[in-house]
Amino acid sequence: MMRPLQGIHLLVVDDDHDTMDLYDFYLRDQGATVTTARSSAEARLALSTQTPQVVVSDVRLPDEDGYSLVASMRALPSTARIPAIAVTGQAGAAARARALAAGFDRHIAKPVDLADMTRSILELVGRSPG
Repeated sequence: MMRPLQGIHLLVVDDDHDTMDLYDFYLRDQGATVTTARSSAEARLALSTQTPQVVVSDVRLPDEDGYSLVASMRALPSTARIPAIAVTGQAGAAARARALAAGFDRHIAKPVDLADMTRSILELVGRSPG
């Protein structure tokens, strides 16, 4: 079985339990090592002890939004270069522009196409998607 994300460590940030369970199951099935966080505070704690290769974060979080989380990542030398993917219910050019302006490297609108998420992760770590 091909596991395209084999050897890639991800930090996934989402407060919705069902969504988190889906991402966690799918990404692990694709071979990734997954650390989960349900808030910006949990994500910062995880980032203080490990360096994932990509952060996948919902924009709407309970304690602060994903835009603030990624801005704080970009402000610290230890996390400034970690690629980040924004996952949001907002589609379209304006939402994409806002996510990229905030410091995200990619924008994925909900409902998330998991194959697109895999491709984006692979692109961000410099692997060919196919």
